[in-house]
Amino acid sequence: MSARRVGRIAGFWGLASVMATGAFAQATWQTTHTTIGGYDRGNCELMSAALKVTVHPAWLDVEEDLEIAAVGAVAPGNDAKSLEIIGNFSLPTGAAITGALLWDGDKVLQATLLDKAKADSAYQVLVDRNSTPPPRPRDPILLEMISKGNYRLHVYPVEISKSRHVRLRYQLPPAINEEGIAMTLNAALATLAPNSQLSIPVTFAGAGVDSVILALSDQSRSTLSLPRTRLMHASDVAQWIWGYYGYAPAGIRLIPVDHRRQVAVGTSMAAGLMAGHYLNLYAGVSDDVLGALGRKVEIVVFWKWHSPASWALENEYGYADYGNVYTAQAQAGALLNLYGQLGGTGNQVGLLHDDGRGEPKRFGVASRGDAEYQAALEYLGNVQGNYVMDFALGMKPKVKPKPGDQKAAILASESRFYQNMRLVKSLYSPATGVVRHLVMVSAGPENVTDATEANAYFDSLFADKPLSVGTLAGSAFAQAGFDAWTAHRDHPAQGPQVATAFGSLPGFDALNLNLVVRNSEKAYDFPIRCEGGLSLACGSLTFHGKSDHPWQDSLEWEAFDAAGKRIGSAKTLPKQVGAPEDTSIAVLWAGSESPFSENRKEPPLGPVYGFVDAWASMIGVPKDTLKNADAFADTGVPRVAPGKLTDVLPNYQPGDAPTTSLAADAARLGGFGDPAKWTWERTHAGLNVRIPGFASGVAVVAELFDMAGKRVGFGSARSETGAFFLPAPDLRSGLYILKVRAGGVQMAKRIVF
Repeated sequence: MSARRVGRIAGFWGLASVMATGAFAQATWQTTHTTIGGYDRGNCELMSAALKVTVHPAWLDVEEDLEIAAVGAVAPGNDAKSLEIIGNFSLPTGAAITGALLWDGDKVLQATLLDKAKADSAYQVLVDRNSTPPPRPRDPILLEMISKGNYRLHVYPVEISKSRHVRLRYQLPPAINEEGIAMTLNAALATLAPNSQLSIPVTFAGAGVDSVILALSDQSRSTLSLPRTRLMHASDVAQWIWGYYGYAPAGIRLIPVDHRRQVAVGTSMAAGLMAGHYLNLYAGVSDDVLGALGRKVEIVVFWKWHSPASWALENEYGYADYGNVYTAQAQAGALLNLYGQLGGTGNQVGLLHDDGRGEPKRFGVASRGDAEYQAALEYLGNVQGNYVMDFALGMKPKVKPKPGDQKAAILASESRFYQNMRLVKSLYSPATGVVRHLVMVSAGPENVTDATEANAYFDSLFADKPLSVGTLAGSAFAQAGFDAWTAHRDHPAQGPQVATAFGSLPGFDALNLNLVVRNSEKAYDFPIRCEGGLSLACGSLTFHGKSDHPWQDSLEWEAFDAAGKRIGSAKTLPKQVGAPEDTSIAVLWAGSESPFSENRKEPPLGPVYGFVDAWASMIGVPKDTLKNADAFADTGVPRVAPGKLTDVLPNYQPGDAPTTSLAADAARLGGFGDPAKWTWERTHAGLNVRIPGFASGVAVVAELFDMAGKRVGFGSARSETGAFFLPAPDLRSGLYILKVRAGGVQMAKRIVF
């Protein structure tokens, strides 16, 4: 049957479904045969679902089962046994659907890849919508990409009040942010009934990962040791759900407990269409980068409660002054807010709280996402509201202190202070190139003395770990034997300072970073901008590269200030993940939004690497019934990997393929593929860019950007021999990124004037 006829039947619902995909997935049924001149459609209900999630260090491999039923009624005259289920759903960018199964009783159809048009034609032949009477139902399943990240599932036939069993296998990519690398679990089939209240067993197993932090869309977190099975609501694993303010993103984030801000996932294929060296790089600006550049800040908060047992004592008139309680309550709220603002990129924060009872509570310097940071934040969250009053009442002495004990009290307080300062020192890291700061806060009555011997001890203790000293805005610090004002004067602030509601704190100026990624033959420059503040707000790099040459393990970083002055450099070694000839890693590369292939044209990626894309759909027909269905009942869906591209796309011609690499006449481009060989000359009107071996007459589009992303130069012209001109009349000194497109590929280079 023609595609035009299909469009007449399902066109409206198909369009509506596609438009709704960005909000949530959905499935409907429709009649395929009618004797009354009209077609019925209705809703589907999720009968059961289950997910098996294999957690790799940098991606998820998901097998999802679904029992979905057609509910409602069919008009008299239409056939209730030859209905078609159509389900639209979406997956994140970079996802790859690699397998599908359809059950028919004890039989199982295994879907395979086929040219998109041929797959649709084969499906329509089996549905045979024009036959009268309706044909004997023959099971096909069709899975197609309708736009990037959006898919449509067809299952035929289904009967009213009956269900079909489908299994899908797909691979989900990671993302990189300031917490490090994380994988988001967005289900596909389980979202086909958006209003379902069904509980879904989700089984998590580790492949090189022993435990993960499970972060739900409501911001709640828990740590899971793998393997583990949890019952979850369908909306927990949906990509979008309807909330009070409209559609909102959902899903589960899985963060490996040993998470890193730099992970390199790679493998190598020796021969065939997939031959090459693959690199999937997720690189964030980590503390070790900033430490090597001398751009790392550690802040410790020392919070001292003096004599909390006296805060709720009644005087001779029978009432108590709760001023110290209120002071401590205000400090608790301020410190909770302060802690929540610290711990970002380049900034670590720690806490020592001496409440006067037992050992002080201590938390070493840590960043957001670290267990120590979360524990301190939780502790401060518990020391709120009535906690202070209840604590003071719990320490209320049975008898009042005797007069004349001041000297002993001062000595005891000083001794406790010395102990606390040693603990404070232990909270900082042993790293070099660190700016250290101490915020000192106290509440409660302290004995007054003119002696300042504690200052000399403090200076000596921190001689080998210099730090600056400050107090919390609106709160003084009192300590017998210690002059906080003198300590502040003798330990002044170092580096950039940021004015906050909590007082002035060390922070960061803006930075421009250049990240160099190398293989054994070439180097690639990537700019990363970092905005200043209490923490650095930095971009990150996701790079998917394929080369004929092995990729290097290390990354090279260079830092420049806003004027383009070089500040320093550093090298880091990302966590290496990979195995020889791992097709999952190759799929991770091929399914990415921007796979970069060096010096070669890539054919349509999905068919080559075994997943659904714009060229190829996945179809299962009766001849694909598995002889040993039990082998797939519990052990999963086999990955589809065609042996020959022509088996999938018989009419494929290499010249039809899109390219992300240098053009076939690469000889005319000379050294264009190696920006390290480029040179430039500045003129009053712009730049003369010189490339060794660059031929005359090559079409060139060149752009120049400053580090804030503003375009300051643009030109489109034909090259002269070895050079071309880029108009940019208003250049000033600083750091720029030069981007040039020629021969169907874009290259970039950092330049400094």
